[in-house]
Amino acid sequence: MITKQGMQKAAEFIRKNINADDFTFSIIGSEDLLTRFAQNGITQHISGNKLNVSLEVAFDNKNGRASGNNLDENALKYLIKTAESMAKLNQPDPEFVASEPAHDLPEVDNYSSNTANLSVENIVDDIL
Repeated sequence: MITKQGMQKAAEFIRKNINADDFTFSIIGSEDLLTRFAQNGITQHISGNKLNVSLEVAFDNKNGRASGNNLDENALKYLIKTAESMAKLNQPDPEFVASEPAHDLPEVDNYSSNTANLSVENIVDDIL
């Protein structure tokens, strides 16, 4: 699972290595639990962690976007290179609007230990 420090490290790496005039970087991490039903019963239960990383860059009003699922330095370098290359090759966007300037966001505590600590057995029992 991705940590706050891991996300901050990735964001700082992007900030230091980007050449574009403007950029937006997002990281979305999730733990998914999926249950499949057939013939009035559970036939499959799948769980796993997901990581989605997205970078949108702009040179003047020409933008490009790249996405991936890894936060190591080589993956982030490739993400930057791909997004910037796409922006340089793209046609100018007359409706382009620059991103919001950086500012501090409030910390939000929306973590529920009851939900996080649910066992697969309890989830299946609740479903049935």
